[in-house]
Amino acid sequence: MRRLFIIAAVALLGLAPLGGFFVSAQESADSAYWNGVSAPETVEDPAPLEEFLVGTALDDPDVSRQRSISTRLPRGYRIDFRFDSSATDYRPQVPEIEDAEFMVVIVESGSFVLNILPSSPAFVVDPPEGSTISYMDVTGEWADPPKEGFTYEESNRLVLDENGEPCTDLCTVHPPPPGLGPSAENAVAVQIEEGFQVEALAGNFCLWCLIKGQEGSLLVYPYTKDGREFSWVSSYNATRLASPEAVEFLQADPTISDTTVGRIAWAFNPGSSCK
Repeated sequence: MRRLFIIAAVALLGLAPLGGFFVSAQESADSAYWNGVSAPETVEDPAPLEEFLVGTALDDPDVSRQRSISTRLPRGYRIDFRFDSSATDYRPQVPEIEDAEFMVVIVESGSFVLNILPSSPAFVVDPPEGSTISYMDVTGEWADPPKEGFTYEESNRLVLDENGEPCTDLCTVHPPPPGLGPSAENAVAVQIEEGFQVEALAGNFCLWCLIKGQEGSLLVYPYTKDGREFSWVSSYNATRLASPEAVEFLQADPTISDTTVGRIAWAFNPGSSCK
């Protein structure tokens, strides 16, 4: 009977709806991960991505469609964040997903922290014209909920460009040095506001958290090839449908692929809560 239940859960990972509801602390496998965050909802309109990359819509006759980034990121996803302090102390967050695919993230609304983990490649952050990027002060310990985890506060430290000046265009934000474990002392976290755009290279490893206010929204355009599922979709579905028992059972079954096990295990990997 248990095998039938787990097989059904695995099947549902590919069938879960992509919009219309938020994970609550009661529904989620963990009270912090994906709490207050909507399922990634497919966005067919490429205009925000096109305007960021080329400054105009790609149906403009003066713009070539050959080998542009936009033509290889045909599908976007909108992820809404909503914080309900009466339900949980944890801020809405997309948890750390190791080795995520290349993606462009556009902040539609809200104020977020982007915490870059030591094993991640660098990120390119492009603020609105004339704006700078602030690092955030991080306190607390890397901990699984219900432990407190990291707390983020604004600072006056700015991301600098290659000339040592405050960076205002296509700014590279490097991760902590390799080999260091995640800790408040080593953390590299920046504040990402409405109008910011972020390019995350393949293999990126980070945490996104709505750090201020009650609501926010991200537009995410991932590069998924060979029919693979967007990693954030897989993580969201796994958090809702899996259990530690299911992960253990699947790992012991040689007929279940490592990919399936990995998608479900995302819901239970150690990570940091966000407050």
